[in-house]
Amino acid sequence: MTSGLHKIEFPELASNNSTGPGIGLISLEGLRAVPARLEVHVGEVQLTVGELLSAQAGQVLRLDREVNSLVDLVLEGHVIARGRLVAVDEHFGIQLTELPRKAP
Repeated sequence: MTSGLHKIEFPELASNNSTGPGIGLISLEGLRAVPARLEVHVGEVQLTVGELLSAQAGQVLRLDREVNSLVDLVLEGHVIARGRLVAVDEHFGIQLTELPRKAP
């Protein structure tokens, strides 16, 4: 009885050291235009499903962070910076306070 698996051989890839157009790695400058959605995490609360289902309009859920605590800026599930919530006209904004260190 055969397992249906067959060995496939791929040709070895040649090194691409050219600087011209074509297939190759994107430069860091090319990545700067890629859109990224940042999320701001203010805090969290742990509830049971029953507590959530019985919640009423106007009810206050107390988060695990204090009012003056920093908020997390999250990219793809990873905290990448922290800051303080501020008002910018009629919108929320974030004043960045902690950024990643740049490599030397």
